[in-house]
Amino acid sequence: MHVKIVDVDNQSSNDLLGEIYLDWRICLLNPGKWAIDKVFHLEGLNRHRSLKDLYLLNGSPATRLGEIYFKVRFLTHGSKDDKDPGFLK
Repeated sequence: MHVKIVDVDNQSSNDLLGEIYLDWRICLLNPGKWAIDKVFHLEGLNRHRSLKDLYLLNGSPATRLGEIYFKVRFLTHGSKDDKDPGFLK
């Protein structure tokens, strides 16, 4: 699964912040279980920006685009979604 993270606002055009690729097949092999439960580093760049142009709030250069947390599970047809997803490990 390809996931794109986009900054959508009225201030400027939509900016691609990064993307990740999830191999969600592990969820199919483990139905009902939280098979994906981790932080992913964002990959890719907006075609108009490069990492050397990105700075943190404290003024130091960015070493990566950012992170995003995903927790994913697959439920078979008719399964009840009654489990609390919990928090980041």
